[in-house]
Amino acid sequence: MNNSMDRAMYRPQPDESCSSELCDLLKGVIQGLDVMIASVDKDYRFLAFNDAYHREFERLFNVPPQIGKSLQDVLRNKPRRLANVLALWGRALAGESFTAIDQHDGSYYEVRFCPISGRDGTVSAAFLSGRNVTERIRAEQIQRQ
Repeated sequence: MNNSMDRAMYRPQPDESCSSELCDLLKGVIQGLDVMIASVDKDYRFLAFNDAYHREFERLFNVPPQIGKSLQDVLRNKPRRLANVLALWGRALAGESFTAIDQHDGSYYEVRFCPISGRDGTVSAAFLSGRNVTERIRAEQIQRQ
């Protein structure tokens, strides 16, 4: 398995099972999407992300995300950005599904956050899907002028 596929991982909980074929299928789907995909647990630790998310995260924050590392650890030297990121993920970890337009360094991102609940309904993680919508936003701004 290549490194890009290794970064997008589904890690079953101890009481879950995931056949090798199913895990490989999920990894392939996640990597094949051109949108940014990521998930974090209740402690804001990365559970999974695809290459699109990895590239954009590293471009924006000058530090790569790492499976198992928390957002607080990865962004500890960027307190303003960390506060914004934690606020967005925190809403999803509190059970809210929502879409937001977020701006970083002149680029605009449309991001959808969703909670991930276990069989008992308790939120155990959150999921993000996002895409760069800078061109669309700029075109809309020009039209309004």
